[in-house]
Amino acid sequence: SAVLVLSLLLGGSSAVLSAARVGAIVTYYAAPLRLFGEISRPGGLPAPDPRARVSPPPPGVGTRCDAPLRLCVGAEWYRFPASFLLPEQTCLSFVRSEFRGILPQPFAAHNGTHALPLHMNELNREEPSRYVPTSACHYLLTLEGSDEARALARGAQWETALRAPMIDAARSPTLTRALWIPWVSARKNAYGSLALMKRVG
Repeated sequence: SAVLVLSLLLGGSSAVLSAARVGAIVTYYAAPLRLFGEISRPGGLPAPDPRARVSPPPPGVGTRCDAPLRLCVGAEWYRFPASFLLPEQTCLSFVRSEFRGILPQPFAAHNGTHALPLHMNELNREEPSRYVPTSACHYLLTLEGSDEARALARGAQWETALRAPMIDAARSPTLTRALWIPWVSARKNAYGSLALMKRVG
């Protein structure tokens, strides 16, 4: 009947669009999971460079860090998947970027989910106490080709330790970045790399 045919057409179209969307997410946006999956393995995080001159931040600056190594994120902070993917002896810190909202912070060491956190607001206002200077970072996650990455390259104190390919959403058409379309998406989309930079100076 016509109803059955229409149901099959709608169901088939929905299944194809869903598969195309899942394919796009896995193919184009999996770089953070690939990168952090790599460094979370034993020996996956490249050893700190002995030439690196890392200075601890002043007391009270930045989120709490009890580990000897600091992995920092700036403009790409929202790509950080989860703390359980951080290697042992490494903590996450934030460096200032063009983002001007409030950033996350770790739970308090005591009564973490019960205690009222300090330096929070409900207006999404920037909280400067979250930031550390880049001189306090052993590693930095950045998008290659971004303003942040270009500024680091000028300083000549960083080198790329690991990278994972990722779509450049700003330079890719909406349709082919939203859906994985065989043969078409690969030709139309532009790609860059999410990079883990290591301090070498």
